[in-house]
Amino acid sequence: GGLKFGEMERDCLIAHGASYLLLDRLLEQSDKYTAYFCQECGLPAYYDLKQERFVCPIHGKDVKVKPVTMSYAFYLLIEEMISMGIMPKLVFEEVI
Repeated sequence: GGLKFGEMERDCLIAHGASYLLLDRLLEQSDKYTAYFCQECGLPAYYDLKQERFVCPIHGKDVKVKPVTMSYAFYLLIEEMISMGIMPKLVFEEVI
């Protein structure tokens, strides 16, 4: 088994400003997941095997899709909210 990393340990590292250690413990060594989102509407895209490309459920195939690295638990939360009729949208910014 691995090391247990709980809420108190997380809060301690936040207080000390150890952001790279937090990134490693809570994302890299945990449940890192790359999801693809539409840049226009911010909703998750799906992969169409026939077209061999990612497709936005609203805008179709003629839109840019962006890969986003996140925790799988967060992605699962987004998917569950969508199944309940709540549409959480990601907002993308240009990185210079």
